[in-house]
Amino acid sequence: MNKTISVIDAKYEAQKLAFAPIYFQCMVALRDLGILEYISKNSKGVNIKDICIGLNLSGYGVRVLLEAAKISGVVEYIDDETVKLSKIGHFILKDELTSVNINFVNDVCYEGAKSLTESIRNGKPEGLKVLT
Repeated sequence: MNKTISVIDAKYEAQKLAFAPIYFQCMVALRDLGILEYISKNSKGVNIKDICIGLNLSGYGVRVLLEAAKISGVVEYIDDETVKLSKIGHFILKDELTSVNINFVNDVCYEGAKSLTESIRNGKPEGLKVLT
């Protein structure tokens, strides 16, 4: 596939890849802390302060996670203080296949993936050592 992409768009996509592991962990935290579920129950949007109070979480932490979710397309901001779940967020929260894959990557693959370069060099699955 020969796709033309501007230099600015290419740099943006490269930056998304550079930060992808952190965004992934933010999505896991949003799910595991109940933030996505809390937002989901308020389909017209929910105030960020209500999320913090309802889940007994710090405002700073929730805002950091929600900014990552916004950039990832997982939530949409209605205004500066109100968010709602996007279609992507719905799948992260409710889709069984997505949930299984997130859990598998987080629980089994994530730490071992750091050994990928070493595995290719040595011709063996070096990352498996983190599972023992």
